[in-house]
Amino acid sequence: MKRPYFALLLTTILFGASQHGAAQELSIHQQKDIKNQVDEIFTEMVSYAEKLNYDQLTDRVDDRYHAGFIVNNQYYADYSSLVDVVKAGSQGVTKQTISIGKKKITVLSERLALLTTSGITDVTLNDGRKFKVNFYWSFIYQKFGDQWKVIHSHQSRSS
Repeated sequence: MKRPYFALLLTTILFGASQHGAAQELSIHQQKDIKNQVDEIFTEMVSYAEKLNYDQLTDRVDDRYHAGFIVNNQYYADYSSLVDVVKAGSQGVTKQTISIGKKKITVLSERLALLTTSGITDVTLNDGRKFKVNFYWSFIYQKFGDQWKVIHSHQSRSS
C-alpha cells in the first residue's frame, strides 16, 4: 500500500520540478520597462519622504491585503498605524536628505516587483542637531490598473 503512494508522490514531485513554476516569462524589454516604472515610483516616494509628505507617500501604498509592514523589528498590521508612528517620530525634524546607495529591482511578473536598497539619511532637527542613519529597505510593488503601489515593506536602520 505504501509503494503506490510513494510512486504517486515521486511522480508528482518530478512533474512539478520539470514545469516552470508560477513565475511569468517576460522579455528583456518588458522587464526593463517594469523596472523603469517601479524606479520612477520609488524615486517619487523618496522625494515625498524627504519632504515628510506622508499624504503623498500613503497614496503610493495599497494595503488591501494587510500584508503588514516591518520597521526596525516592529510589525505593523496595517499601513495607517505605521504612518501614525512615523508622523509622531518625525516631530522636530526640519530636514532629511536620503541618499540611495545600492538598489536592485527584481521583476517577478508583469504585476509584481521587488525593490531592495540601502543608503544613508541625513537628518536635521529643529534645534540644529544633525545625524546620519544607515538604512536597509525592501518593498514589494504590485500594479493595480496602471499604477504601481507598495503592498509590503521591510525597513531597518542602524546609526
